[in-house]
Amino acid sequence: MAQIFLNSNEKDIFTKSPSLLGPYRILFQVLLIGLLILSLSRLGLVVWQWDRVSAAIDLPSLFIQGLRADLIIMGMLIAPLMLLMPLLVNKLTWQLWQKLVWFWSLMIIVLIIFMESATPAFIVQYDFRPNRLFVEYLQYPKEVFSTLWEGFRLPLIFGVVFTILAGCFTNRLLQHWLKQYHLDWPVWRVWLTWPLMVLILVVMIRSTFSHRPANPAMFAITSDALVNSLVINSTWSVYFAIYNMKHEA
Repeated sequence: MAQIFLNSNEKDIFTKSPSLLGPYRILFQVLLIGLLILSLSRLGLVVWQWDRVSAAIDLPSLFIQGLRADLIIMGMLIAPLMLLMPLLVNKLTWQLWQKLVWFWSLMIIVLIIFMESATPAFIVQYDFRPNRLFVEYLQYPKEVFSTLWEGFRLPLIFGVVFTILAGCFTNRLLQHWLKQYHLDWPVWRVWLTWPLMVLILVVMIRSTFSHRPANPAMFAITSDALVNSLVINSTWSVYFAIYNMKHEA
C-alpha cells in the first residue's frame, strides 16, 4: 500500500505553524483536481460536438452551469470525509485519518476519470451521457462486454489504460500531498470550524435555496438532449439514475 504514513519523529508530525486551511487543505485539493478533470472532460466533449453545442447554447452558460453540477457531485463524494473529520483529526487517530483520506480520495478521482472515459463511447451509441441504461445493462455483463469488444474495442482499451495510468498518477500526487499534510490545528479549532464547513458543503450539494435540491432535470436548458447532458457530468448522471431506480415503485 502507498507509503503515506507520518514519520516517527513527532516534531515532524505535528508542526507548530498552522496553515490557513489546516486539515481541510487536502479536501480542498481533491475538490480542485476533481473540478479540473470534469471541466477538461466537458471541454473535450464540447469541442467534439461543437456544431450542436454552438447551435443550442452559449459557452459561458454551459460552463458556469457545468461547474455548478460538478460542485454538486464533488460535494457528495467528499461529504463522508468531511463528516468524519472531527472524530479522526486528532493525535490518536491521525494515521488512520491519513489512510482513509488516501483511499477515499483515490477512489473519488478514479471513479470520475473512469466515468468520463466511458462517456464518448456511450454518446456514440445513445447520443447522451451515461444514464440509467449504463446501470441497467450491468445486469448482462457478458452481452455488454461482447458489444463493447466488437463495436468499441479501441475506446474500451483506451479507457481502461487511461484510467489505470491516471489512477497511478493520482496515487503519487496524493502521496506527495499527504507527506506534507500535518496536524497543525488544535482539536478545538477543528470542531469550531467544522459546522461552517459542513454548511458550505450542504449548500454545494443542494445548489439551490428552493425546497428541493438541484437535480439533472434543472440543467435541461436547451432543446437538445445531448447538449443538456454535456452540462452535467457522467458520475452525477449515473448516481441520480441509481437513486431514481431505487425509489421507483
